Amino acid sequence: FGSASFLAENNELSNAGARKDLAALGYIFYEIVSGKSPLRGRVNQTVTITTDCATDMELEPKSTREEEHDGGEMYISAVEVYSALLNKLPFVFVKIVMALIESKMTVERYHSVTEVYLLLDKMMSNPRNFLSDKRKDLYYGQLRFTSYKLYDRDDQLSIITDAYSQMTSEESSKMILVSGYSGTGKSALIKHARPILKTRNAHIIYGKFDQLQQAEPFFAIIDAFNGYFDKVKKGGPEYIQRIKTAIFEAIGSEVGVLTKIFPRLCQVIGSPVADPVQVDSQQAQNRLKYLFRMMIGAIASPSSPLVLLLDDLQWAA
Repeated sequence: FGSASFLAENNELSNAGARKDLAALGYIFYEIVSGKSPLRGRVNQTVTITTDCATDMELEPKSTREEEHDGGEMYISAVEVYSALLNKLPFVFVKIVMALIESKMTVERYHSVTEVYLLLDKMMSNPRNFLSDKRKDLYYGQLRFTSYKLYDRDDQLSIITDAYSQMTSEESSKMILVSGYSGTGKSALIKHARPILKTRNAHIIYGKFDQLQQAEPFFAIIDAFNGYFDKVKKGGPEYIQRIKTAIFEAIGSEVGVLTKIFPRLCQVIGSPVADPVQVDSQQAQNRLKYLFRMMIGAIASPSSPLVLLLDDLQWAA
């Protein structure tokens, strides 16, 4: 099976000689599974494995092969290994092949064939734990970037954090609009700004407008503040009482206007005793704006600002 000619012809008893043989073993594993030669420039050549272990692949002359292959260099890249093996092997075995054939990038290496044998034997003795790895689906056929890293957005991130610092120092409100085409990383930028702002005592609430919710006015804002009141409820009796007192001192008996808009506010202040006074539509709109601003002033402070993040504004009613 495979091409034993990948084995380095040397009599070295050093670690370097063992390393060459281990790398060759990795190449052979790759060829057995993928049916392709790992030699650079001949990756697309198919190998036919017959019953007598012969192949129809014409190997390169010995002198050329030895110049290119020292048992430590890779003839194939990590991307080629993953794309060729992940749809045929468990992810954990693909990592073993990579550790064998990769010379410079792999941190953990095997020091002998015995290590490889013992690991394979352990895998086969408990295949359910070692060979059932759903992470394979995350890698197969995909170009992978780390989801937690933000690329080339330091300037935009600084604008957001600087605006927050200016807001807290001036005790004023700020609004930032992040615009751009779909898929350009607007949400990712805000996602990376959130932990930075949290370290600066910001209370961050998030709402997302939805195309299917356009019939409900202020859907994302209502959802964001309902989420905030859920957090307050989990903050413990002392925190709940502090927020409740601040809201009642700012709004008083008119708090029932807000509980109709933000139902989960009742989890913090309880059900209002009296219903709001009925007024005409224009007065009701002005009253709601005023009471909403009073509520924001009650729950936010310079030492603990409130940051409202609204996503997908294009769907706002």
